[in-house]
Amino acid sequence: SIRVQWLIAVAVIAVFYLVRIEPADWLWIVFCIGLVVSVEHINSAIEELADFVEPQYSEHIKRIKDFSSAAVFILSITSTLIGLFILFKYL
Repeated sequence: SIRVQWLIAVAVIAVFYLVRIEPADWLWIVFCIGLVVSVEHINSAIEELADFVEPQYSEHIKRIKDFSSAAVFILSITSTLIGLFILFKYL
């Protein structure tokens, strides 16, 4: 959900602020956060639109929603790995 993504973003910013990462690493962190949150908003819009177009259960709509949420999941995992690579540099 969007709220969860924003909470995670705030937590990530706090951790990296405490670790005092370099400006170049901040660019990666801000880019990843912006990308994940943006894709989560797109996912939410797709789900809202799908529910509006087809209020009844539809296997086709379910697949569309699954693909959309999978994009958020894959991007979240990728961003987490980037964040961990950066974090391990400072530990």
